[in-house]
Amino acid sequence: MLILATLIAFVGFGNQIPSFLALFIASTTLTVVVASLSIATSVKSIVTNVKILKHEVSGVENEEIGVEVAIEVLFPKVLSVAGVGLESDAGISYVKHNVVVNDNMYKLKVFVKGYVGFHKVKMLTITFRDIFKLFRVVARIRLSNPVTVQIVPMKKPSRFKMDIVMPSEIVYEAFTSRRRGMGINILGVREYVAGDDFRRIAWKATAKARRLMVKEFEGMSFKNIVIVASIHYGHFIGDPPPVSYIASAILSIVSVACERNMGVRLGVATEDSIKISDFVVRKGAENIYSLFSLIEWPETLAEPRGYSSSNRIVRWFVKQIVFDTCREPCIVALFIDPMDDLDVENIVKLHEELRIYGHELKVFLTPSTLLRFLFNKRLSTQELNNVMREVTRSGFIARKIHRVLGVYAPSEYVV
Repeated sequence: MLILATLIAFVGFGNQIPSFLALFIASTTLTVVVASLSIATSVKSIVTNVKILKHEVSGVENEEIGVEVAIEVLFPKVLSVAGVGLESDAGISYVKHNVVVNDNMYKLKVFVKGYVGFHKVKMLTITFRDIFKLFRVVARIRLSNPVTVQIVPMKKPSRFKMDIVMPSEIVYEAFTSRRRGMGINILGVREYVAGDDFRRIAWKATAKARRLMVKEFEGMSFKNIVIVASIHYGHFIGDPPPVSYIASAILSIVSVACERNMGVRLGVATEDSIKISDFVVRKGAENIYSLFSLIEWPETLAEPRGYSSSNRIVRWFVKQIVFDTCREPCIVALFIDPMDDLDVENIVKLHEELRIYGHELKVFLTPSTLLRFLFNKRLSTQELNNVMREVTRSGFIARKIHRVLGVYAPSEYVV
């Protein structure tokens, strides 16, 4: 089309400009077109060298993070970078890019945003355009050594009901306190008053006094909190994904515990790996934040179908952390989305095993679709159907194990 237009111009204005000048314009235009065509047909040879300037980058959730790449091309004066794409998991996305040209080398800085976790960039897609914007050339660069992006959670106001985990009637002592943990010794008996737990009735004393008498126990105290989260693939779906809300809830507990000088430890089990933080006291919360940045995002996302491998190891996983961390009774907060009866059975058995040593287990249900609904309320018709199923399932689970231990649905522990 450009050649035809040039020839028409040459014929139309041949009487107004010298023929040699018109011929020069036509030949120059033809040269540019041929050069552009040659560039367009040699896509593989445009990029001759790629160098990742930094293979590991990190940042904070929802903030821009820069990935720097040096690219050597054949036609640096003719081509410019028009667009950049990347192949990675669904947890990070392209925001913008900056380009600096030095001789035949492009210094490209790609900015991404993402959610909490560990991400990998495996391929870059770079779109080049010639200076006349006649042709577009796309180069796909697969990275032999992927760029890893670690994103820590962002500090934000808590929506978590802290009184569920640490009720006001329980004493929480500093880790350095010499007082031993939750007392179970009977200090004495007194007359029953309205509101007393019937399980504390001292029947022998009641029979002797001929009126209801209740036992007075030594005050309950805890020095440590162990938090465990079971994360399946469904927790990575959505914008934002439920894993971000679970992280926010856990960090709320960590923050309050550190303020009270309590010891804290976190364990996270996913479908692919397990992560355990250091035992932190007071100002060691940054270790917990770092642990969340190591949670690997799956390459492909799909809702779980009645089974979660991370749930299957929770009973063993919790016991390992608790028995390794707590020499005295401690609080155990478990964030889990039970998928079947076996998961529920394992939770009940876990409660019984921990209770022998005086540990108090609290279970926070994390149904993925219901969490997305509670926070962003942008769901498809199919997802709304999943919400109804999850509500029914969560209610059934809560009723089944509520008599045994404290279990809470998202609507109960989220403000």
